[in-house]
Amino acid sequence: MLIYDLLTDLPNRRLFRDRLEQQIRHSERTGAFFALLFIDLDNLKAVNDLQGHEAGDQVLIKAAERIVATVRSEDTVAWLSGDEFTVILLDITDIEQIQLLAQNIINELEKSYDIGENAPSVSASIGVARYPQDGNNPRILLRHADQAMYHAKSNGRNQAHFLRSNPF
Repeated sequence: MLIYDLLTDLPNRRLFRDRLEQQIRHSERTGAFFALLFIDLDNLKAVNDLQGHEAGDQVLIKAAERIVATVRSEDTVAWLSGDEFTVILLDITDIEQIQLLAQNIINELEKSYDIGENAPSVSASIGVARYPQDGNNPRILLRHADQAMYHAKSNGRNQAHFLRSNPF
């Protein structure tokens, strides 16, 4: 059974789901908090349309590398599909630390991808859901992180948004 994506070499949706379920069980036993980041690359469709799918694949590969390099080794980075990535930030309660990590991901993802002249710029919109405040099962947490990401997109893109406007 394939559990890693062949293009990005990241855990795929199946392995991501398994790790999220394991983290929830761990958190239920220990009381540990964690955050789920839902990352959507802004303008990947434009890259594919204008530069070709090979260039889009290069953006996905480089984006995966950049996200992995930005988070801690114990965190899980996964590629879900299309232009969507997730990050499970383990044992984290500090809102400022979550915001800093999300901003660092945004900063890394908006750097140039060297895919040709006049290539569209790529950035990231990130939604953040926290366990247990924003949900206590994988489906709800993922849905809430996705909703927060769409709020980041509707507010101008290239930003992170917590599910709750007051994350405390």
